[in-house]
Amino acid sequence: MDTLLRTFSNATSGQPLTINTDVSSSPVLYAVLTLLATLVSYQLLLAPPSNLRPKGSKIKPIFSSIPALGSIDFYTDRVGFLRKHFGNPEQSDFHGGARRITVRDAPVVLLAGDKPDAKTFFFSRTLQFTQAYMKLLSGVPSEITATQVLEQGKADSMFRENLKQAIRGERLAQLAPLMCEDTVRSVQDLSDWKNGKGTFDPKKFTFPLLFCMSMRTVGFADLSSDPAMMEKLAGWYWDMENASSYWSTFFTKWPFQSSRTKEESGKKLFAALGQAIGRRLNGEVTEDDAVSMLLEKGLGADYAVRFVVSSLFAAIINSTSMSMWLLLYLGANSEVRKEAVKEMFDYLDSKAESQGAGWSKKSRVEQLQALTLDEWENGFPLVEACLRETMRMIMDGTLFRLNAGSKKGAAPTVQGEEVRKGEFLGYWIGSTHFNSDIYKDPHTWDPSRWARGEGSGELEFLAWGAGMHPCTGMRFAKLEIKNFTTTMLALMDWETFDPNTGATFDAKTLPQPQLNGSDRTPLEPVRLRFSRR
Repeated sequence: MDTLLRTFSNATSGQPLTINTDVSSSPVLYAVLTLLATLVSYQLLLAPPSNLRPKGSKIKPIFSSIPALGSIDFYTDRVGFLRKHFGNPEQSDFHGGARRITVRDAPVVLLAGDKPDAKTFFFSRTLQFTQAYMKLLSGVPSEITATQVLEQGKADSMFRENLKQAIRGERLAQLAPLMCEDTVRSVQDLSDWKNGKGTFDPKKFTFPLLFCMSMRTVGFADLSSDPAMMEKLAGWYWDMENASSYWSTFFTKWPFQSSRTKEESGKKLFAALGQAIGRRLNGEVTEDDAVSMLLEKGLGADYAVRFVVSSLFAAIINSTSMSMWLLLYLGANSEVRKEAVKEMFDYLDSKAESQGAGWSKKSRVEQLQALTLDEWENGFPLVEACLRETMRMIMDGTLFRLNAGSKKGAAPTVQGEEVRKGEFLGYWIGSTHFNSDIYKDPHTWDPSRWARGEGSGELEFLAWGAGMHPCTGMRFAKLEIKNFTTTMLALMDWETFDPNTGATFDAKTLPQPQLNGSDRTPLEPVRLRFSRR
């Protein structure tokens, strides 16, 4: 080891004194320094953090190989991680419970399948929604001072109120016919459409289309009519979403490719929307849309852009994958598909008397466009059951909350223990959606289960949120997906098939979704084979 030079003042003479110490010649000193270095390294990297095993807690901790990083597997293979430590909810011996992990410096108590714990998670007023996601999905430190909690609460309330205005019934009624037009335009752009039959990639078809619908509803109506711009914006959005990982979340400034992609795509997305709102402020573009509503309220360009981005993330991340999988499941279940078509045609035919002369001369799409919002929302029960079943099958992730503490009332409890201030909670949706005590054959896509009453109990279906945080955009999302699906059924028949072999998939052979990715892409290649009606 190099010689250590230590200089200090001589107390008696006032002269500087230099001592040369060759550590290699002093085995005792060398051993002491080595031990100290080992202890420091252990405490920094290898010692389990104290918040993983708080004093008096009986919740089982899950240790990680590098405690300073926490449970990386929770991000790289979340569903596998949860099944490894909780078991499989479809098995009769599944009991759920709670486990405690750390994610970087954040203590997280994971919950699965226990009804009292679920009630605490969904109904406690002390548990914060936004701050939990800011930390665990964006890496933003969660400030839990009283002032910060109050300010975040005001911001959340303001966002919800503006979103409700953007998707109020009057606007949705106006937008429903335009959604049909969006689907028709996308179908007509298919390369094989003019031939009357052909194939297409369901993901490449569905994702840009649903992005366009969402942009018109909660963002810029003018941009939704620009296919080239929609392709760019959707590309940047999905680049950001697909780059989300443990490393890009908690090491945003480190030179990881995912971190760079996330940052660069985010800048491009914000810049493009900033330019679009600049054209509004300059009077170049005039629209009656969500952005105009925000500007008229005096909320400013910066708020409007952030509102649009936040709303798009909330709308797109689930609506796109649900719409794609609804096509895939219907394409693999011919009987259900036929029943859905019959239901739609019978429902439209039943409107002939009230709609008057000329109704029968309209195309099926034109008839759909003439429906009122009430008819959209209360018609097509089988399509809605198919959507509900698709959501149950596809949504197998984790919801999050943060205990920010409260001076009002008692602290929330799980497994009989108080949740500590600053501790996060995560509820595994799959522990409910695939629980065989609630759903018969839970891995089977079966829309008829809802008519039998399965999943009708409290907190037995969680895809639309529950308790203190139901999905604010549920009304819009239902309309959007039902509108898309019925328009597709009106235009074509299709089946889901394997592009490598040409074989048609059925309910048992259809590939499973990649549940650890936001886009939930099928684990194996799939395509849709269609014929025009």
